[in-house]
Amino acid sequence: MVNLKSSLNFLANSMAASVLFDIKIGGTGNGENYREIKSIAIHDPEGISYLMINETKTEINDKYKYFTDIKALGVVEGTNTVVVVDNAGNETKITFGYDKTAPTFKWIVDNNTQAQSKEVRLETSEEI
Repeated sequence: MVNLKSSLNFLANSMAASVLFDIKIGGTGNGENYREIKSIAIHDPEGISYLMINETKTEINDKYKYFTDIKALGVVEGTNTVVVVDNAGNETKITFGYDKTAPTFKWIVDNNTQAQSKEVRLETSEEI
């Protein structure tokens, strides 16, 4: 798995002038699914009213906020829904997956003796 810092930009234009939300999830993942999340940062030049992850609402009232306690934000294993609302009432919603369970691997040898085997397969508990 690659260690990436993902930056997701969303353009919301429902109430005020166009507003750009910047949400960064720092951890190990591919931008949509994560094995590890170390931080979540959000930014909006006009100011963020609140952040809601699943059913947990966190008041922001600032232009930028950096979080390291992801459990307190409401992040759980599985699918997470994030809603960000700016001070003008513009809202955007994203989803991401969080799975801390490492995949398992199993070597399969066609005759139980690796030295004389003609076929060796590797099976995983998840897609690679």
